[in-house]
Amino acid sequence: MTIAGPFDGLTGFLNTQTEAQARQLAIKPTRFTKHFATMLKYRKNFPQHVKLLNVYGDTNTGYNNDGFVGVASARAVRYLLRGKLTQYREAFYSGADAAHCALNQNPNVAQRMIRFLWSA
Repeated sequence: MTIAGPFDGLTGFLNTQTEAQARQLAIKPTRFTKHFATMLKYRKNFPQHVKLLNVYGDTNTGYNNDGFVGVASARAVRYLLRGKLTQYREAFYSGADAAHCALNQNPNVAQRMIRFLWSA
């Protein structure tokens, strides 16, 4: 499970794409930060057959981020771990309760995590 992971850096706040467009980003990142390129290099060390819930948010301020991590950066984990996952789920939240430091306090996020952890 990941919450607001900055997998491809912290630059998501530099663009002004709409929320709908942001949700389509990161099928394959359009750029790789040095950090992301390093993770790609070592992805072979990540275990196989993992189930992953990726939680991320957008504060709806027009910058497609949670205040720190861009939507595209958070979604880049799917590309990073392609072929390693048996299940990949995303949980997208928007608004003030989707701010980077608020996601782990959001009761909707907690319920989604519980459902994911206890699902068969």
